[in-house]
Amino acid sequence: VGQAGMIRKHQQETLLSYHYIFGTTQVSLMASGFTSRKHRIKSSKRLSIAQATALTEKMALVFGDIKDPRVERTRVHILTDILSVGILSVIAGGNGWEDMENYGLSKCEWLEQFLALPGGIPSADTFRLVD
Repeated sequence: VGQAGMIRKHQQETLLSYHYIFGTTQVSLMASGFTSRKHRIKSSKRLSIAQATALTEKMALVFGDIKDPRVERTRVHILTDILSVGILSVIAGGNGWEDMENYGLSKCEWLEQFLALPGGIPSADTFRLVD
């Protein structure tokens, strides 16, 4: 199996883990694609405060032990936010760094409900740095 096959297998395992941790309801909401029909989130898809808090806590537990490979003085984005947007992009069918950025931009309002995003949506270059 080549490197592409190993990466695809790792992505599938990650998606299964993410699906197990966050449950089918949240994953089905996350995987609704790159483009939003409207800039406003429909109330039926809006996460409650309790759901958003629980989701954020689970992400912190899952990603908390991962070492941040970036130089500390240049960090603008929280590693958990970068990883979350990246994984959600892959679940939605994204295939690269630009897709991760585009997914984040198209779902920004929704992502802000449960991610800190102090520097906004990470750029494609930021996703590349975390690789």
